[in-house]
Amino acid sequence: MYRGTTPTHTFTLPFDCSEITKLSIAYAQDDKVIVEKSLSDCKCEGNILTVTLTEEETLLFDCKKRCAEIQLRVARGDIKSASDIIKVPVDRILKEGCLE
Repeated sequence: MYRGTTPTHTFTLPFDCSEITKLSIAYAQDDKVIVEKSLSDCKCEGNILTVTLTEEETLLFDCKKRCAEIQLRVARGDIKSASDIIKVPVDRILKEGCLE
């Protein structure tokens, strides 16, 4: 993902999104959560979940550290599960800041 952009991340779940009662999508670098998204931040259709980061959120990541990590934690009633940790590259932009 490029800093200062608005990427949409798409996740294919092994169950229908309508079963989700709670959700956390954590974006981290250096073992520190930088951005966290909840179910209300997501769009769900069948078993496809999408979430979009803002320009401001992607600017919080340090491109010198190269990768960010993403992990979904989901509750379906009493069943709690977590995804594998997904690594994504964080790329630099030439002009710092949001587009005006």
